Amino acid sequence: MVKLTIEGYPDSGFSGSPLKDTTFVADFNPTDYTWTRSNDYVATPTPHTSRPKTKYDHGNNDQLKIAFMFDGTGVNDAPEGMPKTVLERVERFLGLLRFRGRQHIPPHCKVMWGGFTFQGVLKSASANFVLFDKQGVPLRAKISAEFEQVVSRKARIAEEKKSSPDVDRVWVVQAGDRLDRIAFESYGHVAYWRQLAFANGLANPRSLEPGRVLSLPLLELV
Repeated sequence: MVKLTIEGYPDSGFSGSPLKDTTFVADFNPTDYTWTRSNDYVATPTPHTSRPKTKYDHGNNDQLKIAFMFDGTGVNDAPEGMPKTVLERVERFLGLLRFRGRQHIPPHCKVMWGGFTFQGVLKSASANFVLFDKQGVPLRAKISAEFEQVVSRKARIAEEKKSSPDVDRVWVVQAGDRLDRIAFESYGHVAYWRQLAFANGLANPRSLEPGRVLSLPLLELV
């Protein structure tokens, strides 16, 4: 039987071997999980109408909510490399929320089960201890975890079938466009509006005329 497996990596490249003590195998597979994808929209006033116009603003990172079990009753042997006790397994798993390494960030996580792979970061996790021995030692814990997708800029551009990041692109201004939103859609962060203004010689970045063609040059990430 294929078991749910979670591995930790130092960065969003998810290459090489997992970090030490960051591989987790569920004793009992989930009965379900929730994979969420969403967009944000903004409402802009429309002259002479009672309802605003709904305009796409940006997409959000996918979210994954999943629950699984750590078991110490002896029904299953502890997976190779995993701590023997349930409490130790829980402590190690919650360690995925702590930063480590030279980058001082928590590990990036790869969740794998049944042909499904989700790459992201662990946003939150809780352990519900549901079975104990006579001394009060936990024998079973249900882990509830929430992950947020992490996609590198290169992979995001390829996925969205945009132009290569190695060449300049253009943006045709539409009514209601703002430079910060254009920066977010083009480069993934609103902070690049200043570089866009400079590259296009915009004296007043707040005034964008519909129909104007803006150059979207390659920007060095900071």
